[in-house]
Amino acid sequence: MKFPLILTVLASMAASCFSSAYATGMTPEFSVLLVNANDNGASINVKNTDDKAELLYTVMTPTY
Repeated sequence: MKFPLILTVLASMAASCFSSAYATGMTPEFSVLLVNANDNGASINVKNTDDKAELLYTVMTPTY
């Protein structure tokens, strides 16, 4: 059975209104981190928004 276009549009609108998504994981304080190589590093605050403990480990290698 084929649905008329109006029913398809209404169904997709209803689905988008009632659906919700929640992101979990690591949320950084800022979206960009500038690293000065002369200072040998940088730091940023990261909040764990997940319900379980997680470990965030990052290594940066210079490109010349």
